[in-house]
Parts: sequence; C-alpha cells; structure tokens
Amino acid sequence: MSMTINAEEKENFNIELARLYWSWRSLVDKHLMSVGMTQSRWLTLYYISRSSEELSQKDLALSMGIEGPTLVRLLDALESMSLIERRESKSDRRRKVISITEKGRPLVEEIKTTINDFRDEFLSDLTKEEISVCLNVFKHIGLKVSSYKKVN
Repeated sequence: MSMTINAEEKENFNIELARLYWSWRSLVDKHLMSVGMTQSRWLTLYYISRSSEELSQKDLALSMGIEGPTLVRLLDALESMSLIERRESKSDRRRKVISITEKGRPLVEEIKTTINDFRDEFLSDLTKEEISVCLNVFKHIGLKVSSYKKVN
C-alpha cells in the first residue's frame, strides 16, 4: 500500500523524527547524569548489556553505528571506572570481548529501569497495533539506512 506523500509531509517527518530522537535522549540523559553517566557511556553500557553472547568490540561498534576508535575511547573510560572488562575470547584469542562487571551491573539496571519507565509512560496511551506499525516503519527505514551505508 503506497501513497504519495507531499513535500511538506516529508519535511515534517524529518523534523519530528529528529525532535523525538533528541527529546528522548535528553530526558534519559538528564536523569542519568545524576549517576555520572554521559550519553555515550550509558548508551554503550546499554548495548553491551543487551548481548546474550560474547560481544566483540567490532560487533559492538557495528550495532551502535560508531567507528572503532570512538568506541575504544568509550570502552577505555568505562573500564577505568571498573564498569566493564575486556578479555580474550574463549574461541579466538585475537578477539577481545566485552562484559559488564559486578560493579557495573547495578548501574546497567538503573539505565534499563530509566529507559523502560520513560518508554512505558510515553507509550501507555497507544494501542498494540499503533506500536506495531511504528516498529515496522522503524525497521523499514533502518534497513534502507543500513543498505545505504554499505553502498556509500
């Protein structure tokens, strides 16, 4: 089902998407600054915590959409705070894997709680169908962005 979208609607989409992104991150940042977490650091911890298997630095950089050197600086900072550890992979000693430390686990739980509380509050008046449509749109756009990044 394709419909023509006029120029104003396309421009509004850009504006609303950017506004929502910055507003969401700003709210979470404001709360997490009280526990000493910058946006880059809490987001990195959040991504690491979501992995159910050994997570390499390369895989983490890809999933976060950032360059390797940028990630290394973030990991250095988190490691110096004793929130993560990097070690050799059990399956390949050349590969470094990342995990959350015991000290980092409570902070990760606070990050998740904060994100989940905001999400639950902001989605509370939407139907399951509306959320499903929204997720499908995000996935569709995300796939196009990923394809574009690979080509360019």
